[in-house]
Amino acid sequence: MSDYMKKLVVLFIAITLVLSCSDSRNDNKNKSSNVEKIRKTDNTISSTEIDNYPEIITTLGKEELYNNLKWNLYCISCDKEVYIFKDTSIEAIPNKTYGMVTIVFDRLRYINDSEMHITFNHVYNGSEKGCHYFYNRGYYGAVFNTTNNDSLMYYYSCGRLKMVLCNPITGYCPREVQPLQEDVIKFIKENKDKLSLWFRTEAIKRGVLEDELQHNSTPT
Repeated sequence: MSDYMKKLVVLFIAITLVLSCSDSRNDNKNKSSNVEKIRKTDNTISSTEIDNYPEIITTLGKEELYNNLKWNLYCISCDKEVYIFKDTSIEAIPNKTYGMVTIVFDRLRYINDSEMHITFNHVYNGSEKGCHYFYNRGYYGAVFNTTNNDSLMYYYSCGRLKMVLCNPITGYCPREVQPLQEDVIKFIKENKDKLSLWFRTEAIKRGVLEDELQHNSTPT
């Protein structure tokens, strides 16, 4: 092969590599763009819809992960009393816990092609409220590792990320690791008529609560 032909081959390989890298960057950029585009146009989720998912969740096939995360967030804070910031003070909402407050989807976004972030808002007084509206909101989302089967990495706490593990000495696992604990089950059963609609419906689906409608229709 002549020197001229060798130069042409090297040039062809170099151009191919450049185009390949460019396509990869464009694919990643398009994925993030599509995610954000879907998020911006998704205004269809109301506080009373149970089986409807945000468009981005169904598009990505993340329904099970979405349900599990939402369920976990409810369980972790279900019996925590709600406090809000009001003017320059902190005000307790009488007889209201986070298990009784509606959670609605906020957004899903990818970071560095290895992290998927899903966050939620709470509905209070008919409108969605973000993290800084509540004094003790606790967790409102999570980060998943997309390179490891969407495994949970961190929970979103107001203003920071938090990873919680079981105690290696005592073996105790907090709600962040095992959300459905005995005290959570007890709270759900004792307050079933006060729970948010989604939380109560999901508790029935998961067998924590009895489906009273089906139970009442069963012949004795």
